[in-house]
Amino acid sequence: DTVLVQPGTYLENINFHGDIIVGSLMLTTQDTSYISQTVIDGNLSGSVVTFQYVTDTTATLDGFTIINGSGTSCPAYDEFYCGGGIFCHNSNPTLKNLIIKDNLLNTDPSWGGGIFCANSMPDIINVKIINNQALGVGGGISIQAASPTPLLSLNNVLIADNNREGIYIDSNWGLELINVTITGNGYRGISANGLQNSELVIVNNIIWNNVEEEVHLYHPTSNVNVSYSNIQGG
Repeated sequence: DTVLVQPGTYLENINFHGDIIVGSLMLTTQDTSYISQTVIDGNLSGSVVTFQYVTDTTATLDGFTIINGSGTSCPAYDEFYCGGGIFCHNSNPTLKNLIIKDNLLNTDPSWGGGIFCANSMPDIINVKIINNQALGVGGGISIQAASPTPLLSLNNVLIADNNREGIYIDSNWGLELINVTITGNGYRGISANGLQNSELVIVNNIIWNNVEEEVHLYHPTSNVNVSYSNIQGG
């Protein structure tokens, strides 16, 4: 099923309970102006969009601006609030053609001001994640306990001006970044607190002008493979 949403600002929080497609008129017209015209405003009353146990990648959110989320209590860590804009738990949705901005996790500790993923493998395509805040880690994106195979993929993504890390990764993980720009974030560009043999693949990226290290890997056996990229500091 498909829900086609007319332009406007919708003051609500939505929860995907199945493999449904929710899209703005960009879905049918390919007109990118509908992304900024179709706004879901979470009113600081939880995660703006929630996916829990939605395992099929046909579940899709396409063509929206996501603002003013305040997060959801994490299932495994009750004291944490996670996922201001989008909260993914045991889910594999497709997130595309989105602007995720101005979401605020003001509870400490908190993970993932823009997007939080736990045991999830979303496809994140053509997304801007900007000016989000988390008092804990991952102002832009926080990834917890992702499977190292296949790699969680971000393609054509901007992660900019978030208050903490652009991307924070915890537990075992595998992450592929293609055509991604990570810049101006208030701590590290990428902070990877992974277990041994975790893998980070960086292709055609710009990682520049973040406050601390551009890429920081904690575990000595984690692998990073970089090609066709511009990373400040070499």
